[in-house]
Amino acid sequence: MLATAPAPPARVVPGAWNASILVGTHHKTGTVVLAKVFRVAARIIGVPRHKGNRSACAALFAARAPGVCIEEHVSAASLRAWLTPRTPFIHAVRDPLEMCVSAYQYHLHATEPWVLAPLRDLGGKSLQQHYRALPAAEGVRFECRRARRRRPPPRPAAAARTPPPRRRRRPRRARSR
Repeated sequence: MLATAPAPPARVVPGAWNASILVGTHHKTGTVVLAKVFRVAARIIGVPRHKGNRSACAALFAARAPGVCIEEHVSAASLRAWLTPRTPFIHAVRDPLEMCVSAYQYHLHATEPWVLAPLRDLGGKSLQQHYRALPAAEGVRFECRRARRRRPPPRPAAAARTPPPRRRRRPRRARSR
């Protein structure tokens, strides 16, 4: 692909929405709420909003046009691919312990099939059965260990220049120690 000079920004209007905004979230950090807020804001202001559509976001950023791109499960690689020095960026983060507690509580009561499926690593028990058999503090510790194992390894610098490929989401199997 040939590199081209970035397009000049559309006419800048003081106090107006003049750029593409990248909203980066992580699991359980407010993805749904931010997506809803920006869906409404984009509709009211009349700018496009894209969630999970890399080609539409790439076109929006290349044109330097007003709009919103929501990147779920943002990573350092995706930030290097999308952000330029003046790109507005909203990054949703949350205290890691709060995320573990929230995920643990969710898994205790969820009805999704993957939470209820027997897991070989848990001796044939489902994740929910495993959590229900543990004291709450141990369940939260177990969830924190699961979350740490789910982090992807860092990508080489050369590969970080392009947006990461879209991955198919599959539930992770829990492991016991």
